[in-house]
Amino acid sequence: MGRRMSHFSRIDVVSKTPKMLKASCALEDSVYNLTRRVKSLRVEVNNDERRWEPRSPAMAAGITDHIWTIDEIMMTLDKLILKRF
Repeated sequence: MGRRMSHFSRIDVVSKTPKMLKASCALEDSVYNLTRRVKSLRVEVNNDERRWEPRSPAMAAGITDHIWTIDEIMMTLDKLILKRF
């Protein structure tokens, strides 16, 4: 069993270069702040359909007005990359 666990620890390395580490951290931060519904940030709604309106950290900060999907993040990244080149 010990050999198997050491194999997983070697695979756990995500980025071998600082550039890739920075990119993966930026993507992880984007996904967390834009797509994740945080229960403690929800606001109460006077609506018959539901009692609470879910919010992401970006919504709570006033950066966006909706919870993003992964597709929206990837399309935005594609547009930014195309503008650079």
